[in-house]
Amino acid sequence: MNWVKRLVWLEPFWVFVVAPVLLLPGRFIPSAWAGSVTNWQPIALAILGLGWPLRWLAYGRPTRPAPVNIPIFLLLLWLPVNYWAAVDKTLALNGVSYLLLGVAVYFASINWPPTVARPQRIGWIILIIGFFLTIAAPFLSNLALSTLFQIPGLSPLLQKLADLTPGNVNENRMAGALALLAPIFWAVGLARRQSWWLRLFSLLTGSIILTLLVLSQSRGALLAVATSLALLLFMRWPRLLWGSPILIAGFAFALYRLGPDVLVSLGSNGDLLGGFDGRLEIWSRAIYAAQDFAFTGLGIGNFQKVIPILYPLFLIAPDTVVEHAHNLWLQVVVDLGFPGLIAYLAIQINVFVLLARILRQRAYDLNWTLAAGTAAGMTAMYVQGVIDAPLWGSKPAFIVWILVALAVQLGTTAKELSTNNFSDQGDDSASNGRFSAKNIKS
Repeated sequence: MNWVKRLVWLEPFWVFVVAPVLLLPGRFIPSAWAGSVTNWQPIALAILGLGWPLRWLAYGRPTRPAPVNIPIFLLLLWLPVNYWAAVDKTLALNGVSYLLLGVAVYFASINWPPTVARPQRIGWIILIIGFFLTIAAPFLSNLALSTLFQIPGLSPLLQKLADLTPGNVNENRMAGALALLAPIFWAVGLARRQSWWLRLFSLLTGSIILTLLVLSQSRGALLAVATSLALLLFMRWPRLLWGSPILIAGFAFALYRLGPDVLVSLGSNGDLLGGFDGRLEIWSRAIYAAQDFAFTGLGIGNFQKVIPILYPLFLIAPDTVVEHAHNLWLQVVVDLGFPGLIAYLAIQINVFVLLARILRQRAYDLNWTLAAGTAAGMTAMYVQGVIDAPLWGSKPAFIVWILVALAVQLGTTAKELSTNNFSDQGDDSASNGRFSAKNIKS
């Protein structure tokens, strides 16, 4: 069975090759090819699932055990029901594809032998993805729009860059992905035990991400990243908590003076969605749908198809396409029903329990740093998820699953890593929890 083990070892690479088939339709490819590529989606999804039987043949089990595996399996078992309930099967297939890609990325990450040996390698993967996403963001999304402010000299340049790529990603979704990754870069950048070049790289990339978030003008992402960075600082320097009452008072005063509309009507769609009242109307329709379709949901990815028919919107123009519920938890329950929501909540709760195993040790080494950055990043997703849902049912949603894999790898191996001081060889660089060539060598 050595050939099977070699094939399983390549799982992250074949997932990487298959991903464009699921993410690229409508982008980067000629329109004449779009239909052909879409027809390959079911085959691509089948390829993503090959890891389980191959691992069973090679190692006698479909995956390494982990606390989040059971709710993930329940989520997958319920997915056919959500697809069956969907009116528009094309939209449903896209939603299923994004979710299954994320799950495949998760299982490939926790079962890949190099990341099993050293979970910190997942941190490398996240930093690499974050760096390339940061570089690509001006080409993939419309930045420097006029929601909050205008930049006369910079806006035309950014618009030209965005025009080079057809079918741009919504700026709120791009900002949501960047807000999720920013705390990890800042966590590594602020870690004194890391090498100077890695800290410099992380701080520079983190600073660029903050600049891009400002240019995206997504108020939800800005609020999310501000909250997550504050949490990161509190975790790293607990004494800063003494100043938290001042921050809370300042935030409450700003909210009182500015009103909730400033926080709720986000991004470039603020006027199109009718501001705060429009957002409340969308939420109310999502609640109605959750009550009427509590068991099956509307069908994954079918919010934009069903809501205008069964629950018409009156404050938003009829030609405005409202793709999702603009709330993470409402969107999950509308897509998957309450059984799916329970499974999703179980995944998130387990992630933070696993991260807590690392964070309570306060070793401030690499594992603690990555755990703190992951906890802050997930918190950013939750904060923005109150008033938007950029990382569910969308192309960047697979990034969340990489963070889940990192949390699982760090949490489930916490005792072993603590005993061995993060090194099988006992070398100084690994015992200090540093990224180094020796640490990443297979």
